[in-house]
Amino acid sequence: MNPPKTYKRLKDNISTFRNWWGRRSIRKTLFSYLFPMGLAFMIVVWLSHQLLIGYLHEELHRSRLEAQASQFKEMLAGSGQLTDNTLKKIVNSGDQGDYIFSASSGGRIVASDKKYLSIVKKIMSGSESGIIHYSDKNQVLLGLTSETDVGGEKINILVLEARSYKTGISDNVHLVIGIIALVLFFSIIFFIYLSVNIALKPLGDLSIQLSELKNGRRTRLAEDSPVEFREVVVDFNHLLEVLDRRLNRSRRSMSDLSHSIKTPLTVAIAITGDQDTPIEQDDREFLHAKLSELRKIIDTQMRRAEMSGQYSGKPIKVVEKVEAIIDVVRRIYPRKSYLLKKDLPDDFFWAIDEHDFNEVVGNILDNAAKWSDGRIDITLAQYHHIFKITIEDDGPGVEQDNLDQLTMRKRRLDEQTPGYGLGLSIVDEIVDNYSGKLAFSRSKMGGLRVDVMFSASKLTPVFS
Repeated sequence: MNPPKTYKRLKDNISTFRNWWGRRSIRKTLFSYLFPMGLAFMIVVWLSHQLLIGYLHEELHRSRLEAQASQFKEMLAGSGQLTDNTLKKIVNSGDQGDYIFSASSGGRIVASDKKYLSIVKKIMSGSESGIIHYSDKNQVLLGLTSETDVGGEKINILVLEARSYKTGISDNVHLVIGIIALVLFFSIIFFIYLSVNIALKPLGDLSIQLSELKNGRRTRLAEDSPVEFREVVVDFNHLLEVLDRRLNRSRRSMSDLSHSIKTPLTVAIAITGDQDTPIEQDDREFLHAKLSELRKIIDTQMRRAEMSGQYSGKPIKVVEKVEAIIDVVRRIYPRKSYLLKKDLPDDFFWAIDEHDFNEVVGNILDNAAKWSDGRIDITLAQYHHIFKITIEDDGPGVEQDNLDQLTMRKRRLDEQTPGYGLGLSIVDEIVDNYSGKLAFSRSKMGGLRVDVMFSASKLTPVFS
C-alpha cells in the first residue's frame, strides 16, 4: 500500500465531508438539533431513574429502621429499672437476622451481635444522629441512631441493618435502566430519521417536478402539495403563466409589427426605388403619411413590449403618481378642469410597476381630456383589498353598442378602430396582466366612464 496515495484519499474524503457538511440542508439542520436534544433527553431520563430508585430504596429502608427503633424504644421504656442485665436482655431479644440492636448508657455499649461491636462503637462514638451510612470495604450499612429516656437515664440506641445497603440488585436495576435508555435513544433517532425523511419527501418530489419542468416533460407543478408548500407552488405556477403570457404577447407583437409595416415599407420602397423618376408632391405626402403611420405602429409595439407585469417593480405611492400624471396632462390640455377625489391616505402604496401604472392612468386620462368638453373627474378608492381608479369626463362619450368593443381584450393592432385610439389596447393588456378588470360605462356627466380595478393578493400586496 502506498502511504502517499492513502493519505491523499483520506484527505479527499475529509474534504468531501466538509463540503457536504457546509451545504445548507433542512435534513442536516433537523438532525443537528434533534440528535443532541434526544441524547440529552435520554441522559436526563437515565439519571432521573437512578435518583428516583435511590430515593425510593432509601425511603423503604428508612421506614423499616424507624419502625424497629420505635419498637426498641418501647421495650426499653417498659423495662422499668434499667440494669446491665436488663439492657443486655432487651438488646439480645431483638431481631438478629436482619438488624443489629445496640444501646449505650454511661459509657457502656451493648450490641445484639458481638461481631458488629467494633462497628457499633465507631458509629456511636460520633455525634451524628438520624439516618447514617457506614462504609466498610465493599459493604455499606444503613442505620438509625436515636435517643430515649428510661427512668431518668438517657439511652442512645442504634438500629443497624445487618446486610449491605447497596446490593447487586440495585446495580443491576441501574444497568437495566441504562440499557433501556440506550435502546430508547436509538429508537428515537430511528423515528426522527424516518419522520424527517417522510416530512421532506414532498420537497424531493418538488425537485423532481422542477427537473421535469426544465426538461419540458411538464408545464406546471402539481398543486396537491402540503399546506406549507402549496402557496409557493401556486405562486410559482402563476409566475409561469405570467411568463407564458409575456412570451405570447411578444410573439403576437412581432407578428403584428411585421404584418403592419409590410405595406408602408412596400409603398416607400416602390416610390423611392426609381431614381430616374422625380417624386411628385402627392407621392411625397403619401409617403410621409405612410412613414408617420409606421412610426406610430413601432411606438405602440415598443410600449407594449415595455409592460412589466405584476412580478416587476416596487410599490409606488399612488396619490403622488396620479397627481404627477394630472400635472402632465394639464400642460397638454390647459383649458380643461381636473378634479381629484381620493378615498385613501396620501401615503397609500400599491405593488405595481411605475411604467405600467403611468401607461394605464396616462392613456385613460389623455383620452378623457381629449374628448371632454371641459371637466374630468379622477377618483381613487380602496375597499375589500381592491384598488379602484375611476376616470370620467363630460364629453360626447361612446354609444352603448360600442362599449363592448372597447372592453375586448387581446385585439391585434390591425384590428384597432379609431376613436379612443390605440392606447386603450395597451391599457387593456396591462390591466389583464395584473389580473385586474377594465370596465367602460356611461358617465353621469354624459361622457365616458372608465373603471380600473386591481385585486390585492400575495403577489400584489397593499401597503398603507
